[in-house]
Amino acid sequence: MVLFSKPYSLDEIPNVSALNQIVLSYQNSEIAQSKTAQLLFGAFAGSGRLPVDVNAYFKQGMGLETRALKTISIANTPEAEGFSSKKLTQVDSLVQIGLDSLLFPGAQIVIGRKGKIIYHKSFGYHSYEKRTKVKWDNLYDLASVTKIAATLPLLMNEVQNEKLELSDALSSLIPSLSDSEFANQTLTTALSHYGQFPAGIPFYKQTIDEDTFDPLESYYASEQSEKFPLQVAEDLYIKDEIRNLILDQIAEAKAVPKAYTYSDVPYYLIQHYLEDKYQANLEQLITKFLYVPAGFKRIGYNPNKWYSKEKIVPTVLEEKFRKQKIQGYVHDKGAAILGGIAAHAGLFSNSLELYKLMHMYLNGGVYAEKEYIKAETIDEFNTCYFCDQGVRRGVGFDKPQLEDSGPTCGCVSSESFGHSGFTGTYVWADPEKELVYVFLSNAIYPEGKNESLLRSNLRTRIQQAIYDAILE
Repeated sequence: MVLFSKPYSLDEIPNVSALNQIVLSYQNSEIAQSKTAQLLFGAFAGSGRLPVDVNAYFKQGMGLETRALKTISIANTPEAEGFSSKKLTQVDSLVQIGLDSLLFPGAQIVIGRKGKIIYHKSFGYHSYEKRTKVKWDNLYDLASVTKIAATLPLLMNEVQNEKLELSDALSSLIPSLSDSEFANQTLTTALSHYGQFPAGIPFYKQTIDEDTFDPLESYYASEQSEKFPLQVAEDLYIKDEIRNLILDQIAEAKAVPKAYTYSDVPYYLIQHYLEDKYQANLEQLITKFLYVPAGFKRIGYNPNKWYSKEKIVPTVLEEKFRKQKIQGYVHDKGAAILGGIAAHAGLFSNSLELYKLMHMYLNGGVYAEKEYIKAETIDEFNTCYFCDQGVRRGVGFDKPQLEDSGPTCGCVSSESFGHSGFTGTYVWADPEKELVYVFLSNAIYPEGKNESLLRSNLRTRIQQAIYDAILE
């Protein structure tokens, strides 16, 4: 029971013995509500004592002590965590430039340091029609941020439990690759985008009419059934055999001559390996391993099945293939034909949930005093193995640029890591500053293009403004 009132209100409780715990919050204000919620979730320790005698049961000095858990909390002020409130207003100004320039209809941003949130705002609307404002609990399609928010934790768990090594050849994980041009590529080379995989393979094109882009009846149905179990969009379901067809196409693909090529293709292989090994899909695996035990409630695949559609930001109006507004279904077509669950795309979340995830990484794999990933395993993945070859990437993680331009403002440490997403998303963590920055938007709405956001460098300009606001 929580009492947002003075101590003497304790005397009005009719049956104290029926209550396990009582929290006395003294006043019913926004600050009191926020602090009480944080206390209940272990953001800080509780050591308050009753200042007065209330009755024969509640005596002066009575109280229970609780301890802080390694979760997140909200900073009292930005200055308390070493930031200038005045300089942080530049973040608002830059987002407004993005809105005015039609780079995106709306966005969410979270900035935090040492687990304390110093900035948490939502901007704009779900679409340019300006009917639904963006709120903190709205979900965005994360696109490639899925790689580090779902797939990497599962791979790290395999490595730390000695079920995999980063030096393992892909053909040892997937025997059907033995005769392919990628047989000897390792997890390290593949996930550092140094494995000579093609940038992408349009797997969905084998399932549509090449002239009209209409889904072929031999692959799709308008109703779900045992034969067509995987949902691709509203009233569109595909055969499960597509998984094996994708694997066959990868095995037959040709290696590219370039040493570095950013590619989603290895992630299809990782998905096949994990799902085949555990006889469960990625959604089931990551939910059981991390999201449920850590209390992450607003992150997952196919949110239309577990979240209010009104709170899911639309991603795109797709004129070809699915020919509908894509809202709560993954934008990436390769992930879509896998039923929305893929290793490279498909995850939806809000900025606050991603902040918690990145804080867990910064905290050595620990969240709420439970270790999910060993710190040394995170370090193993957060290593640039081919920097001397001009490749900045870690294993799955993106890393700062080696030259003038790249994925960051250039103001971050070399130990920092993160990822961006095609839909207009960006997450970055910096161990040196103990800083996490999350930016979510639906920048490809409505036409499926993000060139304007890319050219503007707005996400990294905001990152620069964040570092400029550091007082020390």
